[in-house]
Amino acid sequence: MEDKLVEMLVSARREQNITCEALCQGICTKDMYSKVERGDRVLDRIAIKRLLARLGVDNGSYEKYLEYTDYIVWKIRMDIINAIEKGELLEAEKLLEEYCLFSRKSEKNGRDNLQQQFCTFMELQIIRHRDEQKYEGIACEMYKSALKCTVPSIDETSLDKILLSTVEFIIAVEYKRRKKAFESVEELWEMYEKFFRYIEHAPYGNSSMTKVYPKLVVCLYEDIRKLVRSEKVSNIKETYEKLLRFCDEALLIIKQRKKMFYFVELMEMVVDIRQQLKEYLNDASKIKECECIVADTQFKLKTIKELYEEYKVSPYLLDDCYIYRESGIYCIPDVIRVRRGMMNVTQKMLAGDLCDVKTLSRGENGQVAVQTYIFKELFRRLGLYPDYINMGIVTGNKEVVELYEEIRFAANSYKLDDVDKLLVKLKKKLKNNIHPINEQVLALTDTRNKWLTKRIEAAECMNILQRALNKTINLEDVFACDGQIFLTTREVNLIHQMSLIYNESGQHEDAYKYIKKIWDYCKEWEKEGLEDGRIAIYELIMSYMSSLLGDLRRFDEANEVADKLIRISLRMHRFMIVHQSIYDKAWNNNESKKQGFDYKCELNRCICIAGLIGDTNDELFYKNQLTSL
Repeated sequence: MEDKLVEMLVSARREQNITCEALCQGICTKDMYSKVERGDRVLDRIAIKRLLARLGVDNGSYEKYLEYTDYIVWKIRMDIINAIEKGELLEAEKLLEEYCLFSRKSEKNGRDNLQQQFCTFMELQIIRHRDEQKYEGIACEMYKSALKCTVPSIDETSLDKILLSTVEFIIAVEYKRRKKAFESVEELWEMYEKFFRYIEHAPYGNSSMTKVYPKLVVCLYEDIRKLVRSEKVSNIKETYEKLLRFCDEALLIIKQRKKMFYFVELMEMVVDIRQQLKEYLNDASKIKECECIVADTQFKLKTIKELYEEYKVSPYLLDDCYIYRESGIYCIPDVIRVRRGMMNVTQKMLAGDLCDVKTLSRGENGQVAVQTYIFKELFRRLGLYPDYINMGIVTGNKEVVELYEEIRFAANSYKLDDVDKLLVKLKKKLKNNIHPINEQVLALTDTRNKWLTKRIEAAECMNILQRALNKTINLEDVFACDGQIFLTTREVNLIHQMSLIYNESGQHEDAYKYIKKIWDYCKEWEKEGLEDGRIAIYELIMSYMSSLLGDLRRFDEANEVADKLIRISLRMHRFMIVHQSIYDKAWNNNESKKQGFDYKCELNRCICIAGLIGDTNDELFYKNQLTSL
C-alpha cells in the first residue's frame, strides 16, 4: 500500500539532494530508513507521512486506506482535535489519555517519538484553552520537549541545516520565540528573519504555506507589540512598515489558497498597524488614504465576524490543532465490506482462489489484519487501487503531483485557459502511465473544462464521463444498491459532474437521481461525526445539494444543508464555498418570498466575502445580480 509513497520519498529526497541521515533524524535510524527505501522494511505510516512532509509533499485530501488499528488511532486523534477546538476540554483530556494508552499498546517502529510529540502538543493546547497564564508559564519547556522528540539537535544546529515538517516548524517557532527575552527589536528581527528565510527555501507546497506563514506573522506581531509596550523599540515607524508588508503577504497567501488560518487576527493586525502608522503621516492625502483603507478593512472584518457570530463559531484560532488535521481516511475492513456489498459480490466470489472465506470474513470485521498482497488484490477486484493513496493521481513523481495540484487550483479559480495548457503537460507526463485512476483524472478534467467553455455537447460529455467511471465501477451498481456505498473521490467527482450537466441543462429531477446516493453517503458521515474528516467531498456534494434542492423548490431542505455547510466550513477555516452557500440561501429565500428577508443585504455579504478570498468570477456574478434588482 505504501509502494508509491516510498517511491515518491526516494524521488523527492534525491531530487533535493538530501541525505538519508538528515531526512530521518529523530524519526528512525539511518539503517532502518535505508531498508525502507530498498523495500526491505515497512515503516509506520505516521512516520512516512512525516518524512514526506519534511520533503514538502503535502498531505492530500484524497482517500488513504488504513488497517483497522491504524484507523482507530487516526479516529482518536481527530476526536481529540475536534474536542479541543470546540472547547470540550474534559472530553479532550479523556480522549488524550485513551490515545496515549492505545498508542503504547500498538507500539511500532518509528512511531514512539511522533506519538509522544502529538501527546505533548495536544496537552499544551488544552492548557492554552483553559488557563492562558499557566500556558505562558510552561509553554517554552513543553514546546521544547515536543520538538526534541523528532528534532533532538534543535539547540545545537542552525535552522538552515535542519529539515522540518510544517508541524515541527510551528513547534520550533513557539519554542524559539520563548527561549530568550529579547532586549531589542533588532534581536527579534534577526530570529524571525531566519524563520522567513527557512520558509523561502523550504520545499513547502501551497497547502503547507497557508499553515506556516500566517502563523509566523501573527507570532511576530505579538512579540513586536510586547517590545513596543516595554518601550524597547526606538524606530517604531520603520518597524510597523516592515511588519505591515509581512501581514499583506500573509493575507495574499490566504487569499490564494482560501484556507483562512489566522485570517481575522491578521485583518485586525492590519487595522492596528495602519492606525499606529497614521500618527507618522503629515500629508493630508496620505492620511485620508490610510483612513479609507482602515475603514474598508473594518467593514470587511465586521461582515466576517457577524457571520461567525450568526453560526456560533469563534472567528479566532484559539489553538494550533489544525496542523495535525488529516482528512480522507478510510478503514480497510469497512471499505472492502461496503464496496463488496454495493457491487453485489459475495464473500465467496471475492475471495476466489486468493484466500478462504473465513479469512476474508474476519478481515472485514477487523478481527485480523489482512496481509498486504491479499488486501491489494481484493481492492483491485473491487475496482480500487491502494497505490492511489494520498496523491489523487497514480505516480511516484513529486513533480507530477505538483502539476496536478496546479491544475486543480487553476480549475477552482476558473482559469480555464491555464487548465488547458497545464493539462497538455500532464498528459505528456502520464503517457507511459496508463492507469485507470489517471484515465479518470484526465477524462474528468478535460471534459469539465470543455463543458465550461462550451466546446462539448451534453451527450458527448456524459458518454466520456460514463466510460471513465466504468474503469472502476458501474453506475448501475451504485443506483441499484439498497445499503451503504463506498466511492473513491474520483468516482464521486465523475458522478457529480454528470449530475451537474443534467442540472445545468434544466433536467433537475435527473440531476437529483444521479446525486442522491452520494448525498445519502455524506449524511451517513454526519451521523458518525466524520464529515470534517472527509471535508473535501463533503463540501463538494453538500454545496451542490443546497443549490440543486433550491432548483427543485425544496427550499427548507436546501437552507438546512447550506447552514450545516457554512458552520463546518467556518469552524475549519475553509472559505471556498461559504459565499456560495450564503448565496444559495439568499436565492432560496428570495424565491420563496420569505418574510423579513433582505436579498440586497445578503448579496452585499456575498460580494464582500468573495472579494476577500479572490473569487473574482463569483464576486462579479453577485454584483451583476445586485445591479439587476
